[in-house]
Amino acid sequence: MAIIKRMKLGEMLLEGGILNDAQLQLALEEQLKTHKRLGEILVDMRMVDQDVLIDFLSKQLKIPRIALPEVEIEPSALDQLPAEFCRKNLVCPIAIENNKYKIALADPMNIFLIDEIEHRTGMKVVPNLEAAQIIRSTLEKVYSGGGNLDDVAHELKGQESSGSDEDGAIDLKQIEGPIVALAHQIIEKALQEKASDIHIEPGEKSLRVRYRVDGVLTDLLKIPPSIQRFSSELVSRFKLMANMDISERRLPQDGRIRVTHGDRSLDLRVNTMPVSKGEKVCMRILDAASTKLSLKDR
Repeated sequence: MAIIKRMKLGEMLLEGGILNDAQLQLALEEQLKTHKRLGEILVDMRMVDQDVLIDFLSKQLKIPRIALPEVEIEPSALDQLPAEFCRKNLVCPIAIENNKYKIALADPMNIFLIDEIEHRTGMKVVPNLEAAQIIRSTLEKVYSGGGNLDDVAHELKGQESSGSDEDGAIDLKQIEGPIVALAHQIIEKALQEKASDIHIEPGEKSLRVRYRVDGVLTDLLKIPPSIQRFSSELVSRFKLMANMDISERRLPQDGRIRVTHGDRSLDLRVNTMPVSKGEKVCMRILDAASTKLSLKDR
C-alpha cells in the first residue's frame, strides 16, 4: 500500500493523540476518492467526534468556537461574499466590527481561503470554528431561505409586518433572516436568467417581481401571497444594500449594489419610486467589465 503524504491537520491529530497512523492512512485514502475535507471524513468514518475535533483545533490554533445557530448574522456581512462562494468553501459571514470581518468556517487550515476572503473584502478576517453541517444549514437559511420561496413564507408566518408604522421606521431585525433570503433569491434568479432588469412592484394583494430578459418583462418568480404584506421590509432590505435612506419613502432614490457571480463582477443600479401601495424598486444589471471604457472607446 502506497504511503500518502500526511496533511498538516493529520499530523496535528497524530501528535495530539486523537488519531493513530492506521486511521489517518485510511482517512487520506478516502479523501483521494471523495475529495472531501479531511475533518469531515474523520467525522463521517467515526474516527473522531465532531465536538472533540473542533475543541482540539480551537485549542491548537487558538481560534474560538462559535455556536452559529445562536448568533445574529448582520446583513452587511452577508453582502460582502456571494452565496456560491460561501457554500463552496463552507464559510458563513457573521459581522463587521471596526473594519474586521468576523466569519465562521469549517477548515481553519486553509490559509489560502482566508487570504482570498481578505482580498475580496479588503478587511482583516477574524475566524471562528463551527461544524461543517451547521455552517451548511445556516447558509441555506440566510442565503436561500431553505431552498425555495415557500420556506421563506413559512418563516414569515405569524410575524407582524412593520411597514405601517406611523413614523416610517422599519424594524428589520425581527424577520431579518427570511427577508435577506428573499432579497438574495430575487437577485440570484436574475443572474441565472441573464436578465438586464429587475422590477419589484407591490400591489394591494400581491407582490410582483418581473425580469427583463431579451427586452421583454417576464414573471419568472412567483411570490407567495403571504409575503405581500412584507413588501416594505423587502424594499428596505434593498435600500440598505444600496446605501439608501430607509426612512425616506416619499421621494425617489438612487443607489448601487455591487455583487459577484462566479468570475463576474456586476453592478446593480437601484431606483426606488413611491407608488400607491408602497414603493417600486427597479434594478438595472450591468457587467462591470463591459462598462469600463478606455479613451479610445469614447
